[in-house]
Amino acid sequence: MAEDNTTTENEQPSEEEKTGKEPRSSGGGSIFDNLDELRQRQDFDALVSTQRHLTSVPVGKPGKQTWFRVRPGEEWRIPASLLDWEDDGTQFYVHPHVAQELVTEVKWVEICVVVTTQGSLRLWPIRLPNPDGSDNPWFESARRVAEQAERGWVRMVANREAHGYDVFISTGDFGEPVWSEHSLGDLLKIAFSGKEIQSLDHPVVAKLLGRAQ
Repeated sequence: MAEDNTTTENEQPSEEEKTGKEPRSSGGGSIFDNLDELRQRQDFDALVSTQRHLTSVPVGKPGKQTWFRVRPGEEWRIPASLLDWEDDGTQFYVHPHVAQELVTEVKWVEICVVVTTQGSLRLWPIRLPNPDGSDNPWFESARRVAEQAERGWVRMVANREAHGYDVFISTGDFGEPVWSEHSLGDLLKIAFSGKEIQSLDHPVVAKLLGRAQ
């Protein structure tokens, strides 16, 4: 009798038979049996829809090994008064009308927005001249670095002999900076959450002024 090579409805070829691939073992096998499959690039962004959510924004000067840019435009800068609380190292943002009562305690700065080549954001408080007009070569140098960083990627390193910062300008191509969609107000809220001094009744102000709490 001739062999019947027809395939019935209940005898459909398996997926492995169609593709010619070895079937996966359902037991006792290892995912490392097929390294070529593991080497396939996986586009996780396509698999999972994500949105970056900022939970913290550092405040301070960029590190000496960090390439960074400063976001240009007056809308991305704000003059401010900051208070460094020595008890625990907290840096407070002081409301202008309170700062007038703490002239000898606060430092006068202009806060600008910085982004690194890795896309990390920070706020950089750059010292301004003192209210009496006196200035400092370190403060002047930092302001010049910030101006340069508006135009290109830079790195800054302290030069104690020169009483200022050496600025290194990138000769490579880091591309254009990727700025956050957050407003300056949003960044300030995150950076100084719980660290705002809005009235003379604040416990820190009471301690500085020698008042009972």
